[in-house]
Parts: sequence; structure tokens; C-alpha cells
Amino acid sequence: MAQLQVLMDEQRDHLSQALRANGKHHEALNLNNRGVELRQFFEEQALVLYPIGIERKGLFGVLDTATFRESRASGAEVEIVFGRTDPRALSSDLQVLAYRCLCHAIDHLSDWEPTHYRLSLRVWQAHERRGIFVAVSIATEYDRQVTTYGESALFLLEARVKASGGRLRRDLHCIRFLLSESNDEPVAVQVPTSEQ
Repeated sequence: MAQLQVLMDEQRDHLSQALRANGKHHEALNLNNRGVELRQFFEEQALVLYPIGIERKGLFGVLDTATFRESRASGAEVEIVFGRTDPRALSSDLQVLAYRCLCHAIDHLSDWEPTHYRLSLRVWQAHERRGIFVAVSIATEYDRQVTTYGESALFLLEARVKASGGRLRRDLHCIRFLLSESNDEPVAVQVPTSEQ
């Protein structure tokens, strides 16, 4: 998906240059503006399927973005508290699993139309295992029934946590889960970026 986006950006740049070369500066500007809008839309949609930036920035880097906040929180304020250990000490698979579980937790809690989400994430390591603890809590003025959407999100969350051997605890306005893997699993691959 990331390669497709790069290809689309390159094609748009070539077309924009050709338009400017032919004196069509207004059309080139419109094309570039539309390209920025489409890129943002693509990134928002891609984030639902797979957090593309996880290889470059790690889980904390993906979560600490306006794109994540806008796409997941529906306008509510999002407070994120990260532990001191970088999740890139975990495998990419575990980071993606944690991301998806976190999204399911937010989707479930969104039934209460929260005004504020608090996400707390801590990476830990023990003798033979390492993992991540995640807590998602909300501030809300409503006491509502769970919708079908919320029930589906909770079902997916429970299924993912159970399938991975993790632990889940749920209160009315808070969900906590723990995911782990063997220390023998390879850590996330660090993808070099132009900033490095």
C-alpha cells in the first residue's frame, strides 16, 4: 500500500510538471492540492487496515499522530501516556496486534460517546517473555446500552486477545489488556528513513 501511494505521488508530480511546462499553472496547482487531500484520505483509510508507519516509527509513533486521533476518536480529546520503553523492542507482529486490539477497545467504548479517551501503554520485559500492557478509559456523561457495532468490536477484541494467549479485563468505562511474546521472537525491523 505504501509503494502504491509512492507510485501515485510520482505520477501526479510528473503530470503536474508537464502541466506547468505547458503554461497550465492553475491546473497544476489544483492537481497538487487534490493530491494532498487524496494522500491524507489514503493514509486515514490505510490506518484502518494496517498501521503502515509501524515499521518506521513503531507503535508509539503511529499512535501519537493527528491521523490516528482523528480517525479513531471521532472528535473527542485523546490523552496518550507512554511508558519509557520503546515498543520497537517488540516484534512488528505484536505491535500490530496491540494496535488492532487498541482500535477495537476504542470502537467498543465509543458507544458511550466519550468526551475524552485516555490511552496508557507500557512495554515490559521479564526473563523469558516481553510484551505490552494497554489500558483504554473514557470520560463520558452517558450511560448507554452497547450497540451491535460496540458488541462486534468487543467480540473481535476478546478473540484477538484470547488467540494470542493474552489477558483482558473490562469495566464499564475501561478496558485493559496484556499481550506478550517469547523473548526469542525477533524484534521489529528498523526501516531506515530519509531523516536518519
